[in-house]
Amino acid sequence: MSADVRPGGGQPRWVFWRRRFVLLGVVLLLAWGATRLLTGREPGPAVSLPPPSSTDSDANSAPAEGKDDGRRARAAQRTDERKAVTVSLGQSYGPCDSDEVMVRPAVPADTYAGGSVPLALAMSTSEKLACTLDLAEARLLVAVVAGDGDDSETVWESGTCPAALPTQVLQLDPTWATTVPMTWSGAASGARCAADARPVRAGDYTIKAAMLGGAAAESEFTLAVRPVREPPDDKKTPRR
Repeated sequence: MSADVRPGGGQPRWVFWRRRFVLLGVVLLLAWGATRLLTGREPGPAVSLPPPSSTDSDANSAPAEGKDDGRRARAAQRTDERKAVTVSLGQSYGPCDSDEVMVRPAVPADTYAGGSVPLALAMSTSEKLACTLDLAEARLLVAVVAGDGDDSETVWESGTCPAALPTQVLQLDPTWATTVPMTWSGAASGARCAADARPVRAGDYTIKAAMLGGAAAESEFTLAVRPVREPPDDKKTPRR
């Protein structure tokens, strides 16, 4: 009986150890509660998020790529339109030789006598490379002739009225002609190109043009009689 009794007391030894276990459990429970108060809640198991799918990535990038493709398409269309209306003459390889420049004059149809007459000079070069022609320095000759053969008469010439000649700088290419507008006053030049000279009469004429030293070209045209506009009838209709 002495082996089952704790020294200094009358209770069995297993009662002593049970009290120790109970006390230890209480201490562990208090420690666990304090840990929860300090850290919040227990951390759950780590959850790994799935990587974004290629479908979502394509859906997010599709609008931006669509806008970029649209802008590129519109830019390409504008470039094509500019190419369609813009002609590149290429590089100029110096001044044109006047002997190699050809001038073909023309007068529009339905041109009337009694006023200024528009002229068109189509200029081209027979040189192999593009060249520059300064009309202010080059010697351009233009004349208007009335009649044919021995009965012909020069009614206007640029030598007497040089102010009517164009003065711009042209770049001529051997593959096409450059048209230069010009205006004739429609009056005879006379001896001094008088500003108050009378306009020439209606009829058939020939315009000639050439560079000094080059071959001349000509074109026939007609100055028609300007139609007279009848005045409106101001008479009142009699009352009945």
